[in-house]
Amino acid sequence: MSRLAWITHRDVIGGDGGAEASDREMLNARPVDLEVTLVSPGGITGDLTEFDHIVATGLYGFSARELNELARMNFSFWVHDMQLSGHWIYEAANNLVLLTPQHQEWELMANPLIRKHKIHLNPGYFPTEYFIDSADKEPVALWAHRPEAHKGLDLAEEWARDKGVPLDVMTGRPRHEVLAAMVKAQYFILLSHIKDPGPRTIMEAQLSGCEIIVNENVGYWPADSVRNTINTSPERFWERVLNV
Repeated sequence: MSRLAWITHRDVIGGDGGAEASDREMLNARPVDLEVTLVSPGGITGDLTEFDHIVATGLYGFSARELNELARMNFSFWVHDMQLSGHWIYEAANNLVLLTPQHQEWELMANPLIRKHKIHLNPGYFPTEYFIDSADKEPVALWAHRPEAHKGLDLAEEWARDKGVPLDVMTGRPRHEVLAAMVKAQYFILLSHIKDPGPRTIMEAQLSGCEIIVNENVGYWPADSVRNTINTSPERFWERVLNV
């Protein structure tokens, strides 16, 4: 039995965000002989050498001492957002897992010292067999995100007005309702005010046959490669991070 430290500031067990869901799904798809310990800020209290493998997925709130302790180890950093872009911890990682080609481009611009050979692109995993690319679409645009200003609802409303397309806004709704709306909507829209390197909802919308409306701040995979990229992500992820 190998021991893995999974280091993050997020609530992996109960959090409802896309990053939390990505962590849960990837951990659920881990090798059966891998024992996982979740480590949150303040939890790096001593030597990490007791673990065979170390994966960090969110480092917001960890102290400088903790980051220095992490940097002394062989570890993988699976980056879900751009909160710490440009930080020296990216250079220290033996393995840097980024979400999309655009994400790689942005991180290299933020920190030119990152070695390209350390980078592995992996958006995360979720079961794709439940997604149907429906041809029976309604001429509406769907905006289904957290009600935060940077998610660009104002820009989505402007786009819908300019195009003369009805906009269906969904926040705080059960996931099954959002997925049902994706099946019907012709467009799925995310015009972010900040860099969003690989939103899970974009991949779900692509699998549902939506035309995605995004701006230069949103990372994504080509529609014809999304399903295979997601389906193969656990095998590629674990092979990569367990062999650093």
